[in-house]
Amino acid sequence: MRNYLLNWHIVSLGSRHFSLVKSLVDLKQVVFILDSSESAKNKLFQQEKIFVLRFSTQLSMLKITGVSLKIRMAALQYSSSVSVEHSFVGWKDLDLFHSKINAMNYIGQGTFTSFAITNATQMLLKETQKEAVRIAVLLTDGVDHPRSPDVIVAAEEAKRHSIKIFTVGLSDVSFQRESKEKLQAIASSPAERFVHSMEDPKLQEKLLKEMVSPCLLMLAGHQMQHTIFNPFMNDLIRFFFYQMTKKRSCTEKKLVDDSKECSHSCNQTALELVFVIDSSESVGPENFKVIKDLVNGVVDRTTVSWSSTRVGVVLYSNINIVVVDLKQEATADEVKTAINAMNYVGEGTYTGSAIEKANQVFEAARPGVRKVAVIITDGQTDTRDVVSLESAILKANESQIERFVIGIVNESDPNSDDFKRELNFIASDPDQVYMFLIKDFKTLIANGQAGASTRAQTKKESSLAISPPLKPSDTRRSGTIFGLKNSF
Repeated sequence: MRNYLLNWHIVSLGSRHFSLVKSLVDLKQVVFILDSSESAKNKLFQQEKIFVLRFSTQLSMLKITGVSLKIRMAALQYSSSVSVEHSFVGWKDLDLFHSKINAMNYIGQGTFTSFAITNATQMLLKETQKEAVRIAVLLTDGVDHPRSPDVIVAAEEAKRHSIKIFTVGLSDVSFQRESKEKLQAIASSPAERFVHSMEDPKLQEKLLKEMVSPCLLMLAGHQMQHTIFNPFMNDLIRFFFYQMTKKRSCTEKKLVDDSKECSHSCNQTALELVFVIDSSESVGPENFKVIKDLVNGVVDRTTVSWSSTRVGVVLYSNINIVVVDLKQEATADEVKTAINAMNYVGEGTYTGSAIEKANQVFEAARPGVRKVAVIITDGQTDTRDVVSLESAILKANESQIERFVIGIVNESDPNSDDFKRELNFIASDPDQVYMFLIKDFKTLIANGQAGASTRAQTKKESSLAISPPLKPSDTRRSGTIFGLKNSF
């Protein structure tokens, strides 16, 4: 299922810089399936109508910065027969939809949920775009008529077409053992996200949270509590997450065109994410705070949990410190607290040892889970480092650890080209996905006390802030660099 349409266009600004121009559209098609059977009773049916009216209002008012939400809704009710009360092709506006809901009359006969799900599936497939997020919200008491066809078969057919199914139990009867198991089998996985209760006072809030993809929340760039990022920083984080989620969600590890998304939701696959943070002398204490804020900003945009993304942090200079281990299964708040507590070291840049330490942290990764390292550094590795970059990167490749690199490159430094080659060597391929070159730390963050004119100037200059990867003739692809041939 494609979650959204996302266009990132690379716009050349001469031979050394590019900017990101974005257009993000989220298409959601939601069908509400109301149980109008005898077992559900008229009282519960009226509650269903009230829920649909209220929730559809909240859904239609949903706003996400940087995202154009396109939402259409449909509704059908069922008992021994199915009545389509409002179709997707008949969608005009919320008022018309509400008028159809208000006009619904209780049927009060047998419960044939299978027919309802099959009708909803056909409606979604015939009346909605292929790239849309297709969602069915089934409101039911979970008690089917004995002669009803197998509802699980109908649900599996819907899910085979990437339709997300939420089940909402109407009463305590819905959560008796047999009915509860049926609701869980009908719903998408995992049950804790897709199975809900009408009696839950936070039902609408939970459904909204689940319907708004974590990818979108990350890409949209929610405002930080303690940090004010300039427009460039938001572009960097959005593009960084786009590359991560794009490859992460595609089946058979196959990238798709930038104007499309993968066939599965971006949050369906777990992730092991380890930050490797440079705390060397060249960074400086003030810029070290900027790096900490950057990493916290990324964590804020990540779904951190034992079943989704686990986060680790390695701090390095001439020593390596595991600040957060994957085995801790720390929460987002715990990770950010640990990052804020990190002390600046201010000695040499032992990047080889740091990556080797990250390799060791990844040894605690869950089997079959994607492993991603994010290395943030501003200088070449120290020649005194006893662990060579070659050996650390070779082990990372053998362990199938993907490496994103954010390099702060001072173009006035006579060794800047050598540093870029080193960053190119550290990053996974292709470079346009895994390597980000930034001209200075000031680019990353706007001072919270800066005036509007300063912020406007920052925004104006930010489009020239990222340097592209080196040309193929300058990289390891054309030969041997750091003693390794292009075997990875």
